[in-house]
Amino acid sequence: MSHEISEVFEQRLPEIQLEFRIRHPQLGVRWMLSLGSVTFNQAGDPIRLSGINLDFTEHKQAEVSLLAKQGVIERINEELQSSNQELETTNEELQSTNEELRIINDLLRQRTTDLNQANTFLNSILTSLKAAMVVINTQSIIRSWNYEAQNLWGLWEKEVLGTSLFDLDTGLPVAQLQEPIHACLSGQPFQQVLILEAINRRGRSIQCRVSLHPLIGEEQDQQGIILLMEEIK
Repeated sequence: MSHEISEVFEQRLPEIQLEFRIRHPQLGVRWMLSLGSVTFNQAGDPIRLSGINLDFTEHKQAEVSLLAKQGVIERINEELQSSNQELETTNEELQSTNEELRIINDLLRQRTTDLNQANTFLNSILTSLKAAMVVINTQSIIRSWNYEAQNLWGLWEKEVLGTSLFDLDTGLPVAQLQEPIHACLSGQPFQQVLILEAINRRGRSIQCRVSLHPLIGEEQDQQGIILLMEEIK
């Protein structure tokens, strides 16, 4: 404190204001504010110092508390800024993801449209066929059954899909097809066209021409058999 007073005298300042601490025997550490005025003679030497000392401990404590709160607020603001930056980054990533999902959805929508058109085209072909057509997989499970097959044997498509061809209760003697179907699926020579005695859906005895055609996939693997059936008139 003596250093600050010396500076006031050297700079010939008319007023003095100092903060300092004291240790009170009953109250402990107290903050004091010293306010005073200095009188100088014509030579510039200090001749009188008058003033008062004020106990402003509560004010100082409030100031310290305020500064601490300001520090907490600043840290919170920094954390909020960091969180905002993270949210901005997340939003950018979400926007990028949404754009990717939109592109994927557009592709899926186009693929679905193309698939529906292909199915419509295929159904048109199957409906236009004058022969009954049945498609089975390598386990002889029926995968396709056109309108002419329904008309010839009296069973609806929804009744037979997923059923083994050899479990059908129709007038077609499927037992006679087991050997050529097995030979076709195993890659052995087989009788491609058979003439079978059968009974149509009206209960009338008919001769049925059945032709077997291997169903070949895109990778040249056999995926089943296409059977074409026609009543011989």
